[in-house]
Formats: sequence, structure tokens, C-alpha cells
Amino acid sequence: MPKARSQRPCHDAFIEAHSERAKYPLRSGTYKLRETRTALLRMQDTMIAIRRRLKNPNEKYPSPVLGCCALSEMDEWLRNLPTKIATMLGYNILPAIEALPGDGIAKIDVDGELYNAEIDARRLLNDCERQHTRLQTHLGTEYRSIKSGYSDVYALLVDADGIVRRALELVDWCEAG
Repeated sequence: MPKARSQRPCHDAFIEAHSERAKYPLRSGTYKLRETRTALLRMQDTMIAIRRRLKNPNEKYPSPVLGCCALSEMDEWLRNLPTKIATMLGYNILPAIEALPGDGIAKIDVDGELYNAEIDARRLLNDCERQHTRLQTHLGTEYRSIKSGYSDVYALLVDADGIVRRALELVDWCEAG
């Protein structure tokens, strides 16, 4: 019997990723935060490349690859982006923040940062859910938004990066002090 389609695929992706991470706990978190930040910035660069492609469809490109996806995969990549972000939140971002005591960050500082990150993650998961639903039927609207310079999907990447960046600022502050 086929699996029923979830009404909350991003929340499900987050829960599944968080459960999977529990099998492989992090001993420290800084490296995972830096690694995740690199991935998020690469995804943002891909969105910028998609915008450039949409604005100049006849321009010659040296490669059919736009960063994280090929031209032929653009639709699928965009549709899956909200669940990818949800997975990153559950598998990388929140567990990495929680593991910061392994990097010598005081537990009280980590607890405060984790509290704020969890609040932001809940909001971001809800935003991911809305965008996921919208992208399943209105991809053309998203392409017009990307082309115009403002994309709610791009904003998801910026928000996820903000959670990571804030945690890394805590690490930098603690290392400097």
C-alpha cells in the first residue's frame, strides 16, 4: 500500500532528521555549524545563479550547472528546498548548537543560544511548510519572484543562515574572551 502523503512534510523531515542525528550525536558543534553555513551560502549562490539565468535565458553559460543543481533539475531543486532546510535544522543546526559545550562553550551560554535557535527554528519550519505547499502548485510564481529579486524561498535560506551565524558569533565571542 502506498504511503499517504503528509500534510506537514517539512516538520516530518525535521523530526526524521533529528531522530537520525540522535543515533550519531555530535561531540562538538563548531565544525558542523561552519560546514552547514558553507552549504547554506552555496544554496544562496545557486538561487542567485537561477535568477541570473531567468533574467538572461539566452546567455551562454560555460556549464549547465547552477551551483547545487543543473539547469534540468532546477524545478525539482526548488520544490525540495524547504524540506532540505528543515532537514538541515534537525540534523545539523540544532544538534550542533546543542553540542557546543564540547567546544568549550559554557553550558549556560549554549542553553540561551539553543533556546533562541529553537524559537527561530519553529518559525522557520512553519515558513518552510508554507513555501513547500506553494511550490508544489505555483512554481511559476516563484520563478517570477526570483527574477524580480525577491524570493520567499531565498528568504528561508537567509533565515537558516541567520540561526547558524548567530551561533558562530557566540563561538567567536567565547573564544575571544
